[in-house]
Amino acid sequence: MEFIFLLILNYLLLLTSALEHMNRVVLVSGGNKGIGKAICKKILETQPDCQVLLGSRDEERGSAAVSSIISTLPPSSSSRITSIPLDVSSPSSIASAFSLVSQSYPEGLYAIVNNAGVGFGRTIKETVTTNTLGPKRVNDAFIPLLKQEGARIVNIASASGPNFVSGLQSSSERAWYLDDSVTWPEIDSKIKSTWESPDYDNTAYGFSKALLNLYTLQLSKSCPDLIVNSCTPGWIATDLTAGMGATNSPEMGTKAPLHCLFGDLEGATGWYFGSDAVRSPMDKYREPGSPPYQPS
Repeated sequence: MEFIFLLILNYLLLLTSALEHMNRVVLVSGGNKGIGKAICKKILETQPDCQVLLGSRDEERGSAAVSSIISTLPPSSSSRITSIPLDVSSPSSIASAFSLVSQSYPEGLYAIVNNAGVGFGRTIKETVTTNTLGPKRVNDAFIPLLKQEGARIVNIASASGPNFVSGLQSSSERAWYLDDSVTWPEIDSKIKSTWESPDYDNTAYGFSKALLNLYTLQLSKSCPDLIVNSCTPGWIATDLTAGMGATNSPEMGTKAPLHCLFGDLEGATGWYFGSDAVRSPMDKYREPGSPPYQPS
């Protein structure tokens, strides 16, 4: 009789443990197309315990993306993805999304993937508003919901960030982008100092991603209980790179983001990962397949 009781007790403990690790909820901004959509699909394919919230600026496109993803997966996955209206450049949209998610998912979130972004050919203000301030605003709103075990933030950056830093003429300015003691007000001051400047040499995109990496450093230091990293998906064929010669599929761009989400990252926070999911420097380009970056 005692043996049967112990068996039942062990079963209940295992069941409780399994339930605690089910339904890890992941919010992905800009999930309706390109790399964001591929990340949502890959999460569902590889993580059966995950619920995906596909954030989309346009509600109809978000719903269409969900339908498209579901059509390629087993029926059992159809209930694990939901479209959430989310425009990262709009504080009111972020507030509405927060209200919806907090009410619908009282257990909180496991991760935020800040994927939404704009590309080249825009003003500095337009580019930084989406690519740098967007993730900051989303994180500020949703960090209180990061309640699940091992909670993470993944900021989708770009090799354009390190390339921008390496091209700076001043060594002190290059060092600024690597300084984890830099505060958000200092980052914001840097943004405001360039706010109205014309993008003469088309560096706004790299500037915005260099700032995103620096913000990742700052956030990891201010939120030590979270795992906060950035990564580049690689040179991927999307709307952002149209006409620029990129040929890699969006699915190929999911390797680093998925590693940042679910990989063994013991002690790895405030890092920047290359497209091969290997730690890379924030101030110069590291070729995929080359040795990992080792800070001096």
